[in-house]
Amino acid sequence: MLIACHECDALQRIPDLPQGASARCVDCGAVLYRNPAGDLDRPLALLLAAFVFYLLGNSFPLLTLDISGLVRDTTLAGAAFALYQADMLVLATLLLVTTVLAPGMLILGSLYLLTALHFRLALPGRRVMLTALSHLRIWEMADVFILGVLVAMVKLTADAETLVGAGLYSLIVSIGLAVAARSNMNFISLWRTLGNQMENQGL
Repeated sequence: MLIACHECDALQRIPDLPQGASARCVDCGAVLYRNPAGDLDRPLALLLAAFVFYLLGNSFPLLTLDISGLVRDTTLAGAAFALYQADMLVLATLLLVTTVLAPGMLILGSLYLLTALHFRLALPGRRVMLTALSHLRIWEMADVFILGVLVAMVKLTADAETLVGAGLYSLIVSIGLAVAARSNMNFISLWRTLGNQMENQGL
C-alpha cells in the first residue's frame, strides 16, 4: 500500500503495523498514521452507545424557553422545521443534513462496517460503505450546532428563562462517544482488514 505524506508529499510504502504503533515518513519524520491499540470491540461498543444517545437526543427537547409565561421547546427536527416555516429553506436543509442525517448515517454506517469486519461477515456493500464513510465525515457538524445552542442560551438568559433538555445532554454524550470511537478507528487499517477478508472469502 502506497501513501503520500501530508507534510512533504513523499510517496512511500506502509508496512503492516502492530497495534499501538505509528508509521512515520522516511523523509521528514511526520506521523503518517497510527494503528490504534485494541481490536474492533472498543469502537463497536462506543458506537452502539453513541447510537442509543443519538436516538434519545433526537427524541427529547433540546432546550425549553420560558418568556413571560410563554413556554416553548424544540427538538433538532423541530428546529429545522421552524426554519422552514420562516422561509429559510436552505438553512433548514443544512441543519437537517449536518446535525440529523449525517451523524446518524455515520454511526449506522460505521456500525454496519465494523460488525462485518469484526465477525468476518461477507455483508454486501462493505467497500462502498468504507469509501462513503471517509467522505461523509466532513458533513457531520452536530458539535458546531451544540456550540451554537450554548452561545444562544447565554445570550437569552437576560430575556428568558432557559432550561436545558434531555435531548441536548444526550447529543453531547453521543458526540463524545462517536469521537472516542473514531479515535480508535484507522481507515488504512480498516482497508487492510477488508482487503484481507475479501481475499480469504474469494471476493
